[in-house]
Amino acid sequence: MRVVAILRDDDYRFGLESPVGDPSKTRIKDLAAVEKSLGGPVPLSFRAFHLAMGTVDLSPDPDAVSSTTFQKLEWLDPLQVAPISVTRDLAAKEVTRTKKAWVEALRLPPDLFFAMSPDRKGRHDSEEDEPYMLEAFDRGADGLVRQGSREPVPFVDYLRATLANGGFAKLDEHERAAEVRERLAKGRILF
Repeated sequence: MRVVAILRDDDYRFGLESPVGDPSKTRIKDLAAVEKSLGGPVPLSFRAFHLAMGTVDLSPDPDAVSSTTFQKLEWLDPLQVAPISVTRDLAAKEVTRTKKAWVEALRLPPDLFFAMSPDRKGRHDSEEDEPYMLEAFDRGADGLVRQGSREPVPFVDYLRATLANGGFAKLDEHERAAEVRERLAKGRILF
């Protein structure tokens, strides 16, 4: 919420009216539906995020023009964790799409998308444009986050690293990275 307030104070225009959403009233039912589709439990850290936090989307309004300190942040991989209802629908769709290809004896659940990516990522022009995914078949307490063939990282580590950069995973690529990080981290409580 502090990062959102700092961005708003600097006239950063979010793509959504509310970039941080409360947990869904149907979150328990939606999590159960995801697990039913996938044939097993989602990682505990992912479950806890949705039960306690809900959703985050720091992506900007694509039509906004900004000359503020925070311009160009949309290209620096804003934190986005989709509502669990979106994940529920993606998981069901993926299971339906791949079910015919599974060999029953070797059946593995599909990857589970945990975050929606900025529009530019939908094109898949490069590996960096691919969406983030949480491995559904990783039954550990902290699922692994993947983006393309990059080295996977635990979900909580991904959140920590992204929040250390003020909610933008690739903040170091900003021309004024140190200044922006200092402003976004102002008063932040580390976890």
